Amino acid sequence: MLIGDDHLVDDVEGASPSRSGVRYSMLAGLWRWWTMPLEGTDTLLKNVLAEAESALPKQRRSTEARVKLATGILKAAAEGERDPSRLRAAGLIAIE
Repeated sequence: MLIGDDHLVDDVEGASPSRSGVRYSMLAGLWRWWTMPLEGTDTLLKNVLAEAESALPKQRRSTEARVKLATGILKAAAEGERDPSRLRAAGLIAIE
């Protein structure tokens, strides 16, 4: 499996990503998150993720929802967004 710019890509054309692929994609995103050059960015993103997750109803909280939240937040941050409200909104939009 390879990681593309926006999503996980299997070696076999047309195949869908596996659960382990989703975990790998999340870890790769977290690694990019932890290695961002701006000081304090990791704390900002961790707080935004926690706030976005707590905004979800308890029955919607899951590992899959957390991955989608993190992906939306990371994508917005990679595009230069630093406003916590907008990052949180990007995460919440990603799970719809």
